[in-house]
Amino acid sequence: MRALFLLCVLLFGSLSAAEAQSLKIPLTVYAGAAALDLHSTHRMLQYEGFREPNPVTGWLDHREEALVVVSAAFDVAACAAIYHAWGKHHRKAARGLIYAVAAVRIGLAIHNYRAVQGWAKEKRIPL
Repeated sequence: MRALFLLCVLLFGSLSAAEAQSLKIPLTVYAGAAALDLHSTHRMLQYEGFREPNPVTGWLDHREEALVVVSAAFDVAACAAIYHAWGKHHRKAARGLIYAVAAVRIGLAIHNYRAVQGWAKEKRIPL
């Protein structure tokens, strides 16, 4: 829950009030999707044999909290880059791109949760 709050504060804090208002719903959806993905990654790393496949943050496998903070910083940078590249003049494109990236993050979270469930079922460990 703290990661979601931190991500929302950072996303909205990086934009001015008028800019954030026009992208309020897409950024909220993205923050929720990112928090879900971060939670699923954190949960997955609690079990033996799982590693973070992302080469950018994979070196933080043994420090899940640091991985969440670094990933949240990348999320803020990605949203700021999307806004500055398209948000000022192509708001619909920026919204669509933010929703698309949120959908990818949700897909990653579902994959992580299913991987943990499959591992637990194979090992006959209740979750």
